[in-house]
Amino acid sequence: MLKSFQDPAVLIINYDLKRKSGYLNPQHNLKMDSVQTSLLFEEKKKQMCGEIARKIIDSGANVLFCEGDIDPYIETLLRDNGILAFKKLKMKDLEKLAEATGTTLKVFQDEIHPRDLGKADSIKLEKKNGENFVFITVKEKAIATILIWEPVKYGLDKVEEAIDDALNNAAFLMKNREIVNGGGAIEFELAHMVRLFAATQTGKKQLAVQAYAEALEKIPTILARNMGMNAIDAVAQMRNSYSRGIEARIDLSRKVTDKGPEVYDSATVKKLAIIAGTETAKNVLRIDEIVPKR
Repeated sequence: MLKSFQDPAVLIINYDLKRKSGYLNPQHNLKMDSVQTSLLFEEKKKQMCGEIARKIIDSGANVLFCEGDIDPYIETLLRDNGILAFKKLKMKDLEKLAEATGTTLKVFQDEIHPRDLGKADSIKLEKKNGENFVFITVKEKAIATILIWEPVKYGLDKVEEAIDDALNNAAFLMKNREIVNGGGAIEFELAHMVRLFAATQTGKKQLAVQAYAEALEKIPTILARNMGMNAIDAVAQMRNSYSRGIEARIDLSRKVTDKGPEVYDSATVKKLAIIAGTETAKNVLRIDEIVPKR
Protein backbone atom coordinates (compact mmCIF):
# COMPACT_ATOMS: atom_id res chain seq x y z
CA MET A 1 0.00 0.00 0.00
CA LEU A 2 1.34 3.41 -0.98
CA LYS A 3 1.92 5.71 1.97
CA SER A 4 2.76 8.96 0.19
CA PHE A 5 1.56 10.82 -2.90
CA GLN A 6 2.84 13.86 -4.75
CA ASP A 7 0.19 16.12 -6.35
CA PRO A 8 -2.64 13.69 -5.47
CA ALA A 9 -6.26 13.94 -6.56
CA VAL A 10 -8.52 13.91 -3.48
CA LEU A 11 -12.07 12.55 -3.30
CA ILE A 12 -14.26 13.21 -0.25
CA ILE A 13 -17.59 11.42 0.22
CA ASN A 14 -20.09 11.42 3.09
CA TYR A 15 -21.79 8.02 2.77
CA ASP A 16 -21.07 4.33 3.40
CA LEU A 17 -19.22 2.47 0.64
CA LYS A 18 -21.10 -0.76 1.10
CA ARG A 19 -24.32 -2.47 0.05
CA LYS A 20 -26.94 -3.64 2.52
CA SER A 21 -29.10 -6.71 2.01
CA GLY A 22 -32.08 -4.53 1.17
CA TYR A 23 -30.29 -3.34 -1.97
CA LEU A 24 -29.12 -6.83 -2.91
CA ASN A 25 -32.56 -8.40 -2.66
CA PRO A 26 -35.23 -5.66 -2.50
CA GLN A 27 -38.07 -8.21 -2.86
CA HIS A 28 -36.79 -10.16 0.18
CA ASN A 29 -37.66 -13.42 -1.60
CA LEU A 30 -34.31 -15.18 -1.14
CA LYS A 31 -33.65 -17.51 1.78
CA MET A 32 -30.20 -18.60 2.91
CA ASP A 33 -31.21 -22.26 2.91
CA SER A 34 -28.54 -23.55 0.52
CA VAL A 35 -24.93 -23.04 -0.51
CA GLN A 36 -26.01 -21.94 -3.99
CA THR A 37 -28.23 -19.18 -2.59
CA SER A 38 -25.39 -17.99 -0.37
CA LEU A 39 -22.98 -17.94 -3.31
CA LEU A 40 -25.54 -16.12 -5.45
CA PHE A 41 -26.03 -13.54 -2.73
CA GLU A 42 -22.27 -13.06 -2.33
CA GLU A 43 -21.75 -12.79 -6.09
CA LYS A 44 -24.44 -10.12 -6.36
CA LYS A 45 -22.86 -8.23 -3.49
CA LYS A 46 -19.43 -8.32 -5.17
CA GLN A 47 -20.93 -7.13 -8.43
CA MET A 48 -22.58 -4.09 -6.81
CA CYS A 49 -19.51 -3.29 -4.70
CA GLY A 50 -17.40 -3.58 -7.84
CA GLU A 51 -19.56 -0.95 -9.52
CA ILE A 52 -19.04 1.41 -6.59
CA ALA A 53 -15.28 0.82 -6.63
CA ARG A 54 -15.11 1.27 -10.41
CA LYS A 55 -16.88 4.63 -10.09
CA ILE A 56 -14.12 5.81 -7.74
CA ILE A 57 -11.28 4.30 -9.75
CA ASP A 58 -12.48 5.84 -13.02
CA SER A 59 -12.64 9.28 -11.40
CA GLY A 60 -8.84 9.35 -11.21
CA ALA A 61 -8.69 9.86 -7.43
CA ASN A 62 -5.50 8.84 -5.60
CA VAL A 63 -6.75 9.39 -2.04
CA LEU A 64 -10.25 8.80 -0.67
CA PHE A 65 -11.68 10.25 2.55
CA CYS A 66 -14.99 8.70 3.61
CA GLU A 67 -17.34 9.63 6.44
CA GLY A 68 -18.91 6.17 6.58
CA ASP A 69 -17.69 2.59 6.50
CA ILE A 70 -16.10 0.86 3.50
CA ASP A 71 -16.86 -2.71 2.47
CA PRO A 72 -13.77 -4.99 2.70
CA TYR A 73 -14.17 -6.01 -0.95
CA ILE A 74 -14.20 -2.34 -2.04
CA GLU A 75 -11.14 -1.73 0.13
CA THR A 76 -9.33 -4.54 -1.68
CA LEU A 77 -10.22 -3.19 -5.13
CA LEU A 78 -9.12 0.32 -4.18
CA ARG A 79 -5.86 -0.93 -2.70
CA ASP A 80 -5.11 -3.01 -5.81
CA ASN A 81 -5.56 0.13 -7.90
CA GLY A 82 -3.19 2.18 -5.75
CA ILE A 83 -5.86 4.27 -3.98
CA LEU A 84 -5.30 5.20 -0.34
CA ALA A 85 -8.62 5.18 1.55
CA PHE A 86 -9.61 6.53 4.98
CA LYS A 87 -12.97 5.66 6.55
CA LYS A 88 -15.22 6.61 9.51
CA LEU A 89 -14.04 10.22 9.62
CA LYS A 90 -15.77 13.13 11.33
CA MET A 91 -17.87 15.46 9.20
CA LYS A 92 -16.22 18.59 10.62
CA ASP A 93 -12.80 17.24 9.60
CA LEU A 94 -14.05 16.42 6.11
CA GLU A 95 -15.48 19.93 5.70
CA LYS A 96 -12.14 21.49 6.64
CA LEU A 97 -10.34 19.08 4.33
CA ALA A 98 -12.68 19.96 1.46
CA GLU A 99 -11.98 23.66 2.01
CA ALA A 100 -8.23 23.04 2.06
CA THR A 101 -8.17 20.97 -1.13
CA GLY A 102 -10.72 23.05 -3.03
CA THR A 103 -13.44 20.44 -3.46
CA THR A 104 -16.89 19.57 -2.12
CA LEU A 105 -18.34 16.55 -0.35
CA LYS A 106 -19.93 14.04 -2.72
CA VAL A 107 -23.06 12.00 -2.04
CA PHE A 108 -23.87 8.57 -3.43
CA GLN A 109 -26.05 9.83 -6.27
CA ASP A 110 -23.43 12.27 -7.60
CA GLU A 111 -21.45 11.59 -10.73
CA ILE A 112 -17.73 11.87 -10.01
CA HIS A 113 -15.65 13.64 -12.63
CA PRO A 114 -11.92 14.48 -12.55
CA ARG A 115 -12.78 18.18 -12.31
CA ASP A 116 -14.65 17.50 -9.05
CA LEU A 117 -11.55 16.20 -7.27
CA GLY A 118 -9.54 18.23 -4.79
CA LYS A 119 -5.86 18.98 -5.20
CA ALA A 120 -2.96 18.90 -2.75
CA ASP A 121 0.81 19.20 -3.04
CA SER A 122 1.45 16.03 -1.07
CA ILE A 123 -0.24 13.50 1.20
CA LYS A 124 1.83 11.33 3.50
CA LEU A 125 0.87 8.63 6.00
CA GLU A 126 3.08 8.32 9.09
CA LYS A 127 2.91 6.39 12.34
CA LYS A 128 3.64 8.40 15.49
CA ASN A 129 3.34 7.17 19.07
CA GLY A 130 1.52 4.05 17.91
CA GLU A 131 -1.13 5.93 15.90
CA ASN A 132 -1.46 6.59 12.17
CA PHE A 133 -1.52 10.22 11.01
CA VAL A 134 -2.07 11.60 7.53
CA PHE A 135 -0.24 14.82 6.69
CA ILE A 136 -1.69 16.90 3.86
CA THR A 137 0.29 19.77 2.35
CA VAL A 138 -1.51 22.48 0.37
CA LYS A 139 0.87 25.39 -0.21
CA GLU A 140 -1.61 27.74 -1.84
CA LYS A 141 -4.06 27.61 1.10
CA ALA A 142 -3.54 29.50 4.36
CA ILE A 143 -4.71 26.48 6.37
CA ALA A 144 -2.68 24.53 8.94
CA THR A 145 -3.20 21.87 11.60
CA ILE A 146 -1.50 21.86 15.00
CA LEU A 147 -0.74 18.39 16.35
CA ILE A 148 -0.73 18.25 20.17
CA TRP A 149 0.73 15.28 22.04
CA GLU A 150 -0.10 15.00 25.73
CA PRO A 151 -0.40 11.63 27.54
CA VAL A 152 -2.83 12.94 30.20
CA LYS A 153 -6.38 13.81 29.08
CA TYR A 154 -6.68 16.69 31.55
CA GLY A 155 -3.37 18.15 30.38
CA LEU A 156 -4.39 17.76 26.74
CA ASP A 157 -7.59 19.75 27.34
CA LYS A 158 -5.63 22.55 29.02
CA VAL A 159 -3.00 22.72 26.27
CA GLU A 160 -5.70 22.70 23.59
CA GLU A 161 -7.55 25.49 25.41
CA ALA A 162 -4.36 27.57 25.67
CA ILE A 163 -3.54 27.13 21.97
CA ASP A 164 -7.12 27.95 21.00
CA ASP A 165 -6.98 31.17 23.05
CA ALA A 166 -3.63 32.11 21.48
CA LEU A 167 -4.93 31.55 17.95
CA ASN A 168 -8.12 33.50 18.63
CA ASN A 169 -6.08 36.38 20.05
CA ALA A 170 -3.79 36.34 17.01
CA ALA A 171 -6.79 36.36 14.65
CA PHE A 172 -8.37 39.18 16.65
CA LEU A 173 -5.16 41.22 16.42
CA MET A 174 -5.05 40.71 12.66
CA LYS A 175 -8.49 42.33 12.41
CA ASN A 176 -7.92 44.96 15.13
CA ARG A 177 -4.29 46.03 14.88
CA GLU A 178 -4.26 48.67 17.65
CA ILE A 179 -2.12 47.64 20.63
CA VAL A 180 -1.24 49.07 24.04
CA ASN A 181 1.50 48.35 26.58
CA GLY A 182 0.88 45.16 28.53
CA GLY A 183 2.01 43.86 31.91
CA GLY A 184 -0.38 46.18 33.74
CA ALA A 185 1.24 49.28 32.22
CA ILE A 186 -1.84 50.59 30.40
CA GLU A 187 -4.08 50.13 33.45
CA PHE A 188 -1.59 51.95 35.66
CA GLU A 189 -1.31 54.80 33.16
CA LEU A 190 -5.09 55.08 32.91
CA ALA A 191 -5.33 55.11 36.72
CA HIS A 192 -2.81 57.96 36.79
CA MET A 193 -4.91 59.93 34.27
CA VAL A 194 -8.09 59.27 36.24
CA ARG A 195 -6.40 60.52 39.44
CA LEU A 196 -5.46 63.75 37.66
CA PHE A 197 -9.09 64.12 36.61
CA ALA A 198 -10.22 63.43 40.19
CA ALA A 199 -8.19 66.43 41.35
CA THR A 200 -10.51 68.65 39.28
CA GLN A 201 -13.63 67.31 41.03
CA THR A 202 -15.11 67.98 44.44
CA GLY A 203 -17.26 66.17 46.99
CA LYS A 204 -18.63 62.68 46.43
CA LYS A 205 -17.86 62.81 42.72
CA GLN A 206 -14.15 63.11 43.50
CA LEU A 207 -14.34 60.06 45.79
CA ALA A 208 -16.07 58.05 43.04
CA VAL A 209 -13.41 58.97 40.47
CA GLN A 210 -10.62 58.06 42.91
CA ALA A 211 -12.28 54.69 43.55
CA TYR A 212 -12.35 54.07 39.80
CA ALA A 213 -8.61 54.78 39.63
CA GLU A 214 -7.99 52.34 42.48
CA ALA A 215 -9.99 49.69 40.63
CA LEU A 216 -7.78 50.12 37.55
CA GLU A 217 -4.67 49.72 39.72
CA LYS A 218 -5.96 46.34 40.88
CA ILE A 219 -4.87 44.82 37.53
CA PRO A 220 -1.10 45.38 37.98
CA THR A 221 -1.53 44.51 41.66
CA ILE A 222 -3.06 41.12 40.80
CA LEU A 223 -0.41 40.51 38.09
CA ALA A 224 2.34 41.15 40.63
CA ARG A 225 0.72 38.81 43.16
CA ASN A 226 0.33 36.07 40.52
CA MET A 227 4.04 36.41 39.69
CA GLY A 228 4.93 35.80 43.33
CA MET A 229 5.98 39.43 43.90
CA ASN A 230 5.15 41.66 46.82
CA ALA A 231 2.12 43.52 45.46
CA ILE A 232 2.60 46.62 47.64
CA ASP A 233 6.28 46.99 46.66
CA ALA A 234 5.46 46.41 42.97
CA VAL A 235 2.79 49.15 42.90
CA ALA A 236 5.11 51.53 44.77
CA GLN A 237 7.89 50.88 42.23
CA MET A 238 5.50 51.48 39.33
CA ARG A 239 4.35 54.79 40.85
CA ASN A 240 7.97 55.80 41.32
CA SER A 241 8.74 54.94 37.68
CA TYR A 242 5.76 56.86 36.33
CA SER A 243 6.62 59.90 38.46
CA ARG A 244 9.97 59.94 36.62
CA GLY A 245 8.31 59.55 33.20
CA ILE A 246 9.24 55.86 32.77
CA GLU A 247 6.54 53.45 31.47
CA ALA A 248 7.22 50.42 33.68
CA ARG A 249 5.40 47.07 33.73
CA ILE A 250 5.20 43.78 35.60
CA ASP A 251 7.73 41.56 33.81
CA LEU A 252 8.18 37.77 33.61
CA SER A 253 11.48 38.27 35.44
CA ARG A 254 9.37 39.12 38.54
CA LYS A 255 10.51 42.72 38.44
CA VAL A 256 9.00 46.10 37.71
CA THR A 257 10.98 47.22 34.69
CA ASP A 258 10.91 48.98 31.34
CA LYS A 259 13.75 46.82 29.94
CA GLY A 260 13.70 43.53 28.05
CA PRO A 261 11.22 42.34 25.39
CA GLU A 262 8.17 44.54 24.99
CA VAL A 263 4.78 43.23 26.13
CA TYR A 264 1.64 44.32 24.30
CA ASP A 265 -2.12 43.79 24.63
CA SER A 266 -4.93 44.34 22.17
CA ALA A 267 -6.36 47.84 22.59
CA THR A 268 -9.82 46.61 21.59
CA VAL A 269 -9.79 43.81 24.18
CA LYS A 270 -8.70 46.22 26.89
CA LYS A 271 -11.42 48.68 25.91
CA LEU A 272 -14.10 45.97 25.99
CA ALA A 273 -12.85 44.68 29.35
CA ILE A 274 -13.01 48.15 30.93
CA ILE A 275 -16.47 48.80 29.50
CA ALA A 276 -17.74 45.40 30.73
CA GLY A 277 -16.26 45.94 34.19
CA THR A 278 -17.72 49.43 34.45
CA GLU A 279 -21.20 48.29 33.37
CA THR A 280 -21.08 45.40 35.85
CA ALA A 281 -20.17 47.74 38.71
CA LYS A 282 -22.99 50.12 37.73
CA ASN A 283 -25.49 47.24 37.71
CA VAL A 284 -24.36 46.13 41.17
CA LEU A 285 -24.77 49.69 42.49
CA ARG A 286 -28.28 49.85 41.04
CA ILE A 287 -29.19 46.62 42.84
CA ASP A 288 -27.87 48.07 46.13
CA GLU A 289 -30.11 51.08 45.61
CA ILE A 290 -33.20 48.97 44.87
CA VAL A 291 -32.91 46.47 47.74
CA PRO A 292 -33.02 49.06 50.62
CA LYS A 293 -36.11 50.68 49.11
CA ARG A 294 -38.04 47.42 49.51
